[in-house]
Amino acid sequence: MHNLRRFTLLAGLFFCTASTTPDPQGASQVALPGQSGTEPLLNAGAAMREGAAIYADACAACHTAQGKGAAHVFLTLSDAPSVESRQADSLIRVVLQGAKRGAAMPAFGWVLSDAQVAAVVTYVRNSWGNVAPAVAADEVRGARDNLAESLAQGSGQGSGQ
Repeated sequence: MHNLRRFTLLAGLFFCTASTTPDPQGASQVALPGQSGTEPLLNAGAAMREGAAIYADACAACHTAQGKGAAHVFLTLSDAPSVESRQADSLIRVVLQGAKRGAAMPAFGWVLSDAQVAAVVTYVRNSWGNVAPAVAADEVRGARDNLAESLAQGSGQGSGQ
């Protein structure tokens, strides 16, 4: 399966190694908007387990295991309106290309597949009180393609220059 072993953040602030494995017996109960909160998100059990493992490996060192982050340094992910937005585009983009708000978040697009990004984004969007629709690998592929196109246009490639 996946096993993210090392991430060196460009700022040189953190060096994290991890090899956590999700509990194969764990049941993930998440809800779609309008559901009771105890109904499972259809077909997301494996994705939630994979997302939890990726989060533990790559995200928890900064955003904490509870998604609380650190005030003025690492953004909170729990009960965050931007995380629970109906559209996951913004969160997908941050995972793929990183962010420079607060302490810089590294890009994970170079190391995570579309399915892995979808799993971790689905996990974040349905943990710690968050409730949002699951993210599909196709959505991540579309976002990745849009980012590549934007970068190509910004550099003059593909824009007729």
